[in-house]
This record gives sequence, C-alpha cells and structure tokens, in this order.
Amino acid sequence: MALDRKIVKAAIVAGSIAIVLIAAVFLTPKAALDRILRGPTNDTLELVERAAEFAAALGNGRSIKLYHLFNPIFRDEISFHVFDSALKSWQGGKTIGRVATTHVEVQGMSGLISSHVYFQEPRERPDDETLPDVAPSGRTRPRPGGYDFLFQTWLRAAEGWELMWISKILDPIAMDYGRRDTADLRQILQLALDEIVTREGIERALGLKNPSKRLILVSQGVPPVNLKLPEKRVIWLSKDSIDFYQQRYDIVYYIEILPLRVIGNIAVGAFDVVPVTGGSGATSNRPRSIKLFFRRTDNKWGFASYGSRW
Repeated sequence: MALDRKIVKAAIVAGSIAIVLIAAVFLTPKAALDRILRGPTNDTLELVERAAEFAAALGNGRSIKLYHLFNPIFRDEISFHVFDSALKSWQGGKTIGRVATTHVEVQGMSGLISSHVYFQEPRERPDDETLPDVAPSGRTRPRPGGYDFLFQTWLRAAEGWELMWISKILDPIAMDYGRRDTADLRQILQLALDEIVTREGIERALGLKNPSKRLILVSQGVPPVNLKLPEKRVIWLSKDSIDFYQQRYDIVYYIEILPLRVIGNIAVGAFDVVPVTGGSGATSNRPRSIKLFFRRTDNKWGFASYGSRW
C-alpha cells in the first residue's frame, strides 16, 4: 500500500511538471525557456500532493482524513461531527466513483484547487431488466450518476499547506470560524484598507480608480467600525441603499467586506470591489475581488502579501 502511494505521488509530480512544460510552449521563447528551467515551485509540488490526499480521502469516504487536512483553528471551532454531517448532507447518499483534480494554483500564500467529483448510481434492482445489474465480467456495473464541482482554498502556513474552505460542503453561516477576536479583526480591516485604498492597491492590482473623496463600504458579517483613511471619508451603507445614494455620493464603486479570518498568526481578508453603473469614474461594470494576507509578529499585525485576484 505504501509503495502504491509513492507511485501515485510520483505520477502526480511528473504530471504537474508536464503541465508546466506544455504551458511554456505558448509563452515567448525566452519566457518558455525560463519556465522550463525553473519548473514548478516546491509550494506547487506540495500543494499537488495535498490535492492527491484530498481526492483519495474523499473518494474513499475517509471523512476523518479530510477533517485533519483543515487548519487547527477550523478543527478547534468546528467539531468533526458537524463537518461529517455537512459532508454527508452534500453527498446525499450517493456513491463517489472518482475524484479528479482539474486545477492546482499557488497565488502567494493562497492555494487554489478545483476538483470534479463523479458519482455512481445505485445498482439496479434484480427485477429491473432494462439494464443488467452485473456486467459480463461478473463485477457490478457502475452507472453514471452525474458529477459535482468542488473548489478548495488552502493556506500556506509555517507547517505546510492547510485546508481553509471547501465550496458547497461547508455552510458559510453555520460553519463560520476564525472570527472570535474582534480587536484583531478591526486592526486587520484597517490594515487592509490602508493597503488597497491609501496605497492604491485596488488601482494597481485590479485597475479600478476612485476619484471620489468618499469610500463606500458594505459589510458581510463584519460590524461597522470607525475607520480613518487619509483624504477619504469612510461611509458604511447597506447593499440595498447603494442605488439611493449613488448620485448623492457619486459612488464609483463600493467595497464589500467578506468574512475576515484569524488563523493562528496569519489572517486572511477578501474584498469584492463592485463598480456602480453611472459612477463618474467607472470604467467597468464587472465586479472584481482581491484577497490579502496579514502576519502577526510580536503581537502586532502587519500586511504580508496579496493572494488571489479574480
């Protein structure tokens, strides 16, 4: 069994290197050569291994193994029973036939993994003659039962990659975590706005400008707090009131603050930047999103890096 796992890991690593080589063909000659010589980073290879562990645990029904892939704060605040119940609710009694990893990407301290989960339908009843229950080989004939798509976010902690979230399985309200220390969350929010607004991170990273002297914030689970920014007046609004105040405040875009999380000495914040139709400086109506990471050193929080942008 151990040898089989080593063979699987070796195949996955070889496959990730092959993907890098194939992708390099579509770059400029010099960029392609640099990419080939550099190869995938250690962070990428380690995340590929985590993707294989996730797929094997989910495919084999080992929910306890999935649970232990999560970061310690998740496990402290969300019990295994709650997680296992959520997993079973999502699966709905269906049998998983195969789990395929379709995308692995490292963006700073953030890891992104996409998986397709293919289900089997139950075996046909013996009295159902439309499809034989047993294949000519003597084995039970699996039937396609559809598939689902899971998106995972991972955190590059000091101990390695730790799972943060699984779409569709985790309930964002009932299984929220990492938000108990409100003093830390307020400090992190101030640092985040200093980075993306005062130091023009939104403009540099997303290409969006806001000539207005007002900054409109919309909360998603973050209580409005007093924040100070140079040359900007911070105004908290509800999403339903944006249209009403659009002309009065000349709103170019508003920032929706997604749940902030503190995971040990690392904090994660995600922000939706939503352009408003009719704003005097609006150049696009497509919402953009950005993730930021913060690190605590000697009990003081500081900006660490940007994560994924979408």
